[in-house]
Amino acid sequence: MHAPRVEAIPASTLALLARYGITPGRVGAGEVHGDRWGAWAAEAPVALPGRPTVHIERTLLEGAFVDLVRTEPRITVCDVPVARGVGATDLGAARVLDATGRQAVTSGLRTGPRRPWVGRLFWAPRRATTVPGTFSIAATPNGYAYRLASTVGVTLGLVGRGSAIAKGASVIDRYLSCHAPWLLGGMPPLSDMMPVAGGGATVQWGAAAPGTILIGAAALARDALSSQGLAAGLSEALASASIASGYDEILLSHRQEEQRRAHLAHLLQICRSHRFVNEPIWAEYIAFLEREARAPSLSSAAFVDEGLIGLIRRKGRPQSAATARPAS
Repeated sequence: MHAPRVEAIPASTLALLARYGITPGRVGAGEVHGDRWGAWAAEAPVALPGRPTVHIERTLLEGAFVDLVRTEPRITVCDVPVARGVGATDLGAARVLDATGRQAVTSGLRTGPRRPWVGRLFWAPRRATTVPGTFSIAATPNGYAYRLASTVGVTLGLVGRGSAIAKGASVIDRYLSCHAPWLLGGMPPLSDMMPVAGGGATVQWGAAAPGTILIGAAALARDALSSQGLAAGLSEALASASIASGYDEILLSHRQEEQRRAHLAHLLQICRSHRFVNEPIWAEYIAFLEREARAPSLSSAAFVDEGLIGLIRRKGRPQSAATARPAS
């Protein structure tokens, strides 16, 4: 499991977790947040409207899921990663869940910029800070920085490229003191916080090996700017559990492609709207997103209804999950 870190999920996702016996307190969820604070288009932070979210501890959520999975006799947990490029057919299993995220050892191909952005994360116990729980974000010349808190801890993240991001906590502290000092208010020095293993933070996706279905970050590793990756991953997991035929797999692939296009469009809108948009690092990332967003629109998308996968055709009326299937 990951080291401690805080992530945001839609408030409605708590109801889904409750269906499986995972209570808000179990994952460190507290108040529901509407607005967030952002220094994006201007230097001073302002309140930005957003959808209701809650902040949870990723490690606690993963632990709760692991406990659930280990009680299910039909699931075998492989604690040792399988070899890269090995698909479900090679493992002789009917269904394989690769939980390695954007590393996706079962993925045959991964797509991303030649020089990806990276994320540097730091975590501190909530009791060691005086910050509010509201999600806060600031644009910087080489990327962006953000902060959010659960009832348990606070995560501060810096995403982008360049020496200021690649170096130690003291250098990052000085960089943020220059470009987003308000994010550091009420926080201990970064050198006193727990560093969390970072990694690629650029939107990217993989291609499934034969017999596999990609879920969550393996299907699309979202940029934190347009996140909700946890909620989307849970949704895809439920959809994959609803697959009853090869036709359903096609519908799920349509759904994932639609999600990727929506994510790219949202990212472009956000990346074009801040005060450092002409900086070289930002311009390069925007150019990558523009190239990937040029693909033609799909003629259909898929949804899950009462445990069945259905199809929505763009030029016609939505079909129910029952009527969307071809006749057997």
